[in-house]
Amino acid sequence: MSDRAPPEYVFSFNRTVDAIMGEKCLMDAGIPVMVMPMPAYMGSSCGICLRLEPENFEEAKKLLKDTYSRILQVTEDPEGKLFREQ
Repeated sequence: MSDRAPPEYVFSFNRTVDAIMGEKCLMDAGIPVMVMPMPAYMGSSCGICLRLEPENFEEAKKLLKDTYSRILQVTEDPEGKLFREQ
């Protein structure tokens, strides 16, 4: 049995307004979301991203389909967090 936490997902956006509207859209749909700074090493974006739990991924992907620029899967291992593009 694995002690690893289930992956979380990060949605990045090209424009700050898209991230803000995405947060509002998810909150209105009852989906918990966390706004966080986009890690600089992940490339260019508006500077903020939305982080979600795995059970909300598919619904969030549908709701944000016209606004996000990238989706990253976040997993943790003993050496830290790993970000993989989806």
